[in-house]
Amino acid sequence: MKTLLLDIMGCHVCIKCMDAEVLALFRVLYGAMAGNRKPSIWKADLTYVAGCREHGYFAEKSGLEIAASDDIGEFLFMFEQELVVAVQLKRPDLYFLHSAILEYRGEAVALIAPSGSGKSTTAWALLHKGFRYISDEMCAIDLAAMTLTGFAHALSLKRRPPEPFSLPKATLRTSRGYHVPVDALPAVAPVRAIRLGAIFYVRYDRQAQAPECVPVGKAESCARLYANALNVLAHPGSGLDAAIRITQAVDSYSLVTCGLGESCERVIDTLAGKVR
Repeated sequence: MKTLLLDIMGCHVCIKCMDAEVLALFRVLYGAMAGNRKPSIWKADLTYVAGCREHGYFAEKSGLEIAASDDIGEFLFMFEQELVVAVQLKRPDLYFLHSAILEYRGEAVALIAPSGSGKSTTAWALLHKGFRYISDEMCAIDLAAMTLTGFAHALSLKRRPPEPFSLPKATLRTSRGYHVPVDALPAVAPVRAIRLGAIFYVRYDRQAQAPECVPVGKAESCARLYANALNVLAHPGSGLDAAIRITQAVDSYSLVTCGLGESCERVIDTLAGKVR
């Protein structure tokens, strides 16, 4: 049995893999968050056992099955759903958002959108335009310092992106999409807490004639951010106070995408102060 040790937002996670295939899958998804301590001195906050059996893949926590499927994509999806909730429960001091996070010129840029709105595809394209990867799907904000840390799992896309933003050979394809390992991404930011610089609420519109990026008022931004918060009940005022603080501190924009290259240029122009 091989053990994968992960440090996820200060939460120590131990995954005991009974099969080499399962270990390889988890390394693709979470390898960038692997801890550098020896198992003998690693105090795990969360421990999982995962492996293969006659009817597919399974994972357990505390002897209870938390994921099982004969489909790799479904199994990995089920495992990650359990994992992200467990990490949130271990770190109630942090404010979690459903968001992709990129670094640009020393600050974090948040791409926030419901699943399927083009958030990850836009993030993938921006990585070819001078941005650096921090997180896909989830980030956590330290409300005391107003800095965030990312969930650096493989960047996951539901559909293959158009040229010239082709995927690398190391990409894992499953029934739930394409998973690009962090070490195969064009640019990755150092692992550190970073200040949030801007928020973009992303929506893909295939009918649009051109991408559009317009400023969003503080009240609207607060409502939209709050709708994408993951652990609001862990915070005073059911998390609304925190959403107000975050959106008061940074500029927010509504980004309608309809062409990856042009959409990236709109984001870059916005951050350069050309859109007001």
